[in-house]
Amino acid sequence: MAEVKNQVKGAIDSVADRAKNATDWVAEKAESARETAGEMIGSVQDRAVGAARSVADTAVRTKEKVGEWMGEVAGPAGEFCSEAVAETKQAVQRASHDLTDAIKAHPLTAIAIGFGVGLLVGRSIRRA
Repeated sequence: MAEVKNQVKGAIDSVADRAKNATDWVAEKAESARETAGEMIGSVQDRAVGAARSVADTAVRTKEKVGEWMGEVAGPAGEFCSEAVAETKQAVQRASHDLTDAIKAHPLTAIAIGFGVGLLVGRSIRRA
């Protein structure tokens, strides 16, 4: 009888240890996911800020050049505007490419961020 009792106790202890190990493993993975999400948010924010600065710099250069060319013939001004549009388009494409790369590198994190942003937007719309 004591032997059966010890076997049952041993089995219960074994299951308890496995449950604790599984819980610890899940906690580690959750913490890792939280850290990755934080890094992803920072990375996306940095890339968005960089893209915005690039677009703003292009706009400033465009304004300066247009101001210089106001007294000149419309032809050169039109060419410059085409170049400025092309530069702005390239800057937006680079930002879009960087964001796409970040999403491809961390798809689950991107989904979580998108879900969170959607919740925030939904709340703000509902309150307005």
